[in-house]
Amino acid sequence: MQLGTHADTLTAYADALRSWDSPGRVVSVALDLRGRGDARPAAYTLLTEALSAVGFPPVHPLGEQIGTAVRTAKADGAEGLFIASDAEGRYWVEVATPWPPRNDVRVGDAPWLVEVERLRYLSGQPVVVVDVELHSAHITRIAAMAAQTAESIHDPRGTRSVHGRTATEGRGDAGTGLGGHSRNRADHIVEEHRTAAGRDAARAIESLLRSGDLLVVAGVAEARAHLLAELPPLVAQAALTQHAPGPEADRHWPTALAFAASERCRVEAGDALAGSWVRNPGSFVRGVSGVAEAASQMKVAELVIHEDAVAHWGTALDARRHAGIGSDEAINRALRATVSSGGIVAFCRWPKLLEEHQGVAARLRW
Repeated sequence: MQLGTHADTLTAYADALRSWDSPGRVVSVALDLRGRGDARPAAYTLLTEALSAVGFPPVHPLGEQIGTAVRTAKADGAEGLFIASDAEGRYWVEVATPWPPRNDVRVGDAPWLVEVERLRYLSGQPVVVVDVELHSAHITRIAAMAAQTAESIHDPRGTRSVHGRTATEGRGDAGTGLGGHSRNRADHIVEEHRTAAGRDAARAIESLLRSGDLLVVAGVAEARAHLLAELPPLVAQAALTQHAPGPEADRHWPTALAFAASERCRVEAGDALAGSWVRNPGSFVRGVSGVAEAASQMKVAELVIHEDAVAHWGTALDARRHAGIGSDEAINRALRATVSSGGIVAFCRWPKLLEEHQGVAARLRW
């Protein structure tokens, strides 16, 4: 890898880290870039501390390179940034992400994979986000951290009731003498047009929604109700609803909404998986030493890690040091061996796994 190599996706970045062959120490950086204006991310100051702790001088070219990458990623609207480099900055790979990781800076003999795999897991649930208004809807399917398909629905007949008469967009307001109706008739027309708009949006959603996708419907209550009434009952019942974004919301709010929904779904799945393994005997191991040994022998089919089992510096919203259980390197090696052998990695927040089993459990292949 040469200086300034950009990975297209987080998966490509993770692949580059697993095949890392640069000699010497590896600097692994994960940054939550959220913040106002040009303010530095909360974890950016960790870089100097981490490098100094292993003998780097206070001013080092690598810090300048990372600073340039941070500014570029923020200017492009990214909320997260991952970087891996050798100590001199000659071998380098980075990826900017639309969703933020936890803050972390590591210097070690191998790349730090935990934060990469954690964000891959939490963002792995495809989500269809619908921004619905009374006469329009914008529908986006977001998977693998990217908007893959989108469709906009607009009813040009958009009609509203005003003072007992109707006003049709583009045809003048009520009271102008341009085709008003009685109040009852006006209400009926409004209802018909809103129902038609909801029906059109529902058809578009059904064409984009795939098996296993989450559906999030955002908008005012009345618009959401019209849309949900036109969807198949099972789809409508499973949909998550959200109030319309306020005027302060930026253009990235559908992506943020999708990540929040994906994170919630994936954490629930990880919690359920960890709970089932702990409660049931069988081909499962729990605790760092047992999991690490099984992973080194390529026996792990699935690995679950409590996200606070390893140290990290939180997020831009809560940048505090979390100590972990003190077995970071062993967990990172187990994760790397599991993925390299084709195993699956999940993350959870189930307290009992951390409190009683050192935050790790695995299902064995045999």
